[in-house]
Amino acid sequence: MAQVTAQPLPDAPTAAPTDAPSLAPSAAPTASFAPTINATANVTTDAPSLAPTPAPSNATNSSSDSSDLDDDDDDGGMDETMLVWIIILAVVFVCSFSVACCLKSPSADDALAALSAALASDSGGWAADVAPRQLLTGLAGRSFCDFDVVNASALDAAALERYRRTRTPVLLRGAASRWKAGRRWRKETLREAYAGRATQYGAGSDIVFAGGGVTNHATLRALLDRVDAATAALANDSTSVLADDVFAFDVSVLDAIPELRGDFSTPTLLRKAFPQKLLGGAHWQLLSLGPSRAGLPMHAHGETWLGVVHGAKRWFCYELGDGPPRDVSAALHPLASARAWYGAVYGQARHLPKTCLQRAGDVFYLPPGWKHATLNVGETVAVGGQLGYGAAERFEFSKRALANNPRDVEALHGAGIAAAHLAFEGRAELFRESVAYLTRAADERPLQPEVNIILG
Repeated sequence: MAQVTAQPLPDAPTAAPTDAPSLAPSAAPTASFAPTINATANVTTDAPSLAPTPAPSNATNSSSDSSDLDDDDDDGGMDETMLVWIIILAVVFVCSFSVACCLKSPSADDALAALSAALASDSGGWAADVAPRQLLTGLAGRSFCDFDVVNASALDAAALERYRRTRTPVLLRGAASRWKAGRRWRKETLREAYAGRATQYGAGSDIVFAGGGVTNHATLRALLDRVDAATAALANDSTSVLADDVFAFDVSVLDAIPELRGDFSTPTLLRKAFPQKLLGGAHWQLLSLGPSRAGLPMHAHGETWLGVVHGAKRWFCYELGDGPPRDVSAALHPLASARAWYGAVYGQARHLPKTCLQRAGDVFYLPPGWKHATLNVGETVAVGGQLGYGAAERFEFSKRALANNPRDVEALHGAGIAAAHLAFEGRAELFRESVAYLTRAADERPLQPEVNIILG
């Protein structure tokens, strides 16, 4: 398994007002990735016209000297009036803008500080991140989510169906808050109760390129010991890469530990989309567990829901055919970790993904085909359901993405792999098309693993 050195994470930015007007030429703007809360003060005045009012005509002729003197006096009065109004307007504008700035900067910074403090609190014995602010770059707004955040109790089935029909992600606030898992899945409880049960884990990149499968097997106790070791390493050095290789994405854990099934359930609103009768076939349930800063790099799959029991998870999502700048993607090794991806993409602050922070008790719904990466913020345990992503569906979504962006590497190798599967299933005419897609992917990113394996 390739070892990839994590790139340094971007430092947490400090919000600062950047839109202050100036009467002097302004310096070139500098890039800022800090989330800001825009506060604008609207100032309305009823100021009279500043144009001079013509003096009433004098019926009596005056001497030339007198007229000149009167004109000088009138001009002086008008200049004084204009100056007074200009000063008044300038004072009002500056004061109102100062109020707006004072409201803006602290609120954005305070919101992130409060979020960091909340994430640092103990949760069921699962450790918080040593420096959570490093993992919050790009988050903004009151909900820290670029997608709709809906209270699960206030959402009906018809409304959720609209999200499914339009293939739009949504965060269901509190949809997992009443699970028994919230009380029962403390780290030490799981370690002691199911110490010898089998689990699977691996590096995030290995899991993605294996299509969700992993080859590393361990008991649950051994897995949690590895999580503890990774957390201790991060406490000593936040750039430690030990966490990159310890991520459980286990679709068989409920067979190994069936007792866990009674501690959670598919959210009511999603039961129609994820029917119980399809479990073990076109629908499976999974356990996601790992230390802070572990996660899965950019990938796509079938329709999914995931509920966080303890910890927090950050999502980074691109629509079909979209993605980070090509120079950023090209500079990353294909087996780069989710943390390395985050550091590279947010380090340059261009064409950032839609992002969302999911906290304990929340359920995130992701439609099929969306490219996404995930990153744990603190030790995180979650459980969810996923529908199959068959070759035909993957081929269709990949081609749609390529219609938007013919150089999308993930879509190119997705179309190539899907076409190869379909060719082996009987559609032999797609084999040549598969090779063409994979060759184009190799041209875009020569180290793409699937491309080298299939064409080598």
